[in-house]
Amino acid sequence: MSAIFLKKLLRELDRDLTINSDIYRKEKSDRKITTLKMTVNGLIKQTYAQLGNLVPDNEKERKQLHDLIKGGCSYIAQQTFTAAQASFPENIKGTNYWAFSVVVDEGEKNAFGSKSIFQTVKDLYTPAKNEFVIALDDFFQKRNKSTNFSGQQFFNLEHLEGSSVAEQQVSEAQKKFMRRGASFNERQAGTGSEITQQDLKELGLDLFINKKGTLDKDTIVVGLGSRVLNAAKAGGERALKQYYIETIREALFRLDASERFVDRPGSDSRNTIVEKKVKKRVKKKLNRNIKNTIKDEPINLSKGSAKVTHKRKTRVKKAEVSLGAIKVSSRGKSKEPTYSSFISLQTLINAKLPTVVKKNMIPPALQNRSGRFAESARVTDIQQTKQGYPSIGFTYQKNPYQIFEQGSGKPPWANENRDPKRIIDKSIREIALELIEGRFYTRRV
Repeated sequence: MSAIFLKKLLRELDRDLTINSDIYRKEKSDRKITTLKMTVNGLIKQTYAQLGNLVPDNEKERKQLHDLIKGGCSYIAQQTFTAAQASFPENIKGTNYWAFSVVVDEGEKNAFGSKSIFQTVKDLYTPAKNEFVIALDDFFQKRNKSTNFSGQQFFNLEHLEGSSVAEQQVSEAQKKFMRRGASFNERQAGTGSEITQQDLKELGLDLFINKKGTLDKDTIVVGLGSRVLNAAKAGGERALKQYYIETIREALFRLDASERFVDRPGSDSRNTIVEKKVKKRVKKKLNRNIKNTIKDEPINLSKGSAKVTHKRKTRVKKAEVSLGAIKVSSRGKSKEPTYSSFISLQTLINAKLPTVVKKNMIPPALQNRSGRFAESARVTDIQQTKQGYPSIGFTYQKNPYQIFEQGSGKPPWANENRDPKRIIDKSIREIALELIEGRFYTRRV
């Protein structure tokens, strides 16, 4: 059963990834909640990247150009900040235009309904940007250099922090794969047909499914970037998406060629159908607060009629852990989940943890500067509490960052907002919510 369903899953995954990027952008990406980040220094840097070898060698002209760029970029940021204050006053971070961000969570209303969120973001800065571009054109035309910046895109909205359109498409396809796989495993629990992490590994999909992700479910992050650099970057992102498409098609080939998958049943036999019905009836009578499984014994069928010869209930503890949102069950008399299940869960969390910690390092919490703190955060072990819940132990580079930890650090640096434990705990919970069903705990070791 799982071989047939896996093939269906992979074909749906391939279909999701091969949707034309322009169509995906128009129908989905442009309508997502968008955070615009802007700094004057960033705009200046992107302007020089766009100009390239147009920057004059003459020192006097170079200074004149720099003054124009600095003034123009300051003007763009100031006008964008003012427009954002007027339209989204509750969604701004930053006290002035020199460095700020604004969350645009709805499209601007117009006579025909409303604009897309992406277009609304562009409209915040476009009037000021156009004035700046006209001034640049005039500067170079006076020096007999043809530019026509006003007739082309000078700045592009640049997707930041792994949230390009291609990466959004990959991330969404992964999540759909996980949800479909988890739903299938819930229906097939106990039949031996569940999709396992080993299946994904054998098909070469484990790295694809466990790829580090930074993209929030409904939010993307953008900033103004050089059109030249943005186009070059987009080429790499398209190549990344193509790589995953090829990985999926290779997995389909392996699925057909693998003897292990060929040996799996293609559909339920009459015996299996009756067994499932018997289990379902018995489970309904069990107390929901008691963890039980049903020990399977043969069911004899003869001449089209189903006769259950023997079925007895055995109270057995059952532990479950979610691997990349695909549930795997372990059975036995032991109260403890399998060691390998917790190791797999630990690996999945650690794969995403540094990136998520960096995303959560925003004022008044510690801010990401060198990346060392975020990269040092890791899950060290996962244990089971007496009540049967996972307890996730974590640590980080205590020298020098423990100085900010409440109770262990030193004033005035240590406080609740800066506490490294708080950032890491938040990040682990953000990741684990997609991997663990039910309650769990965290602890710093």
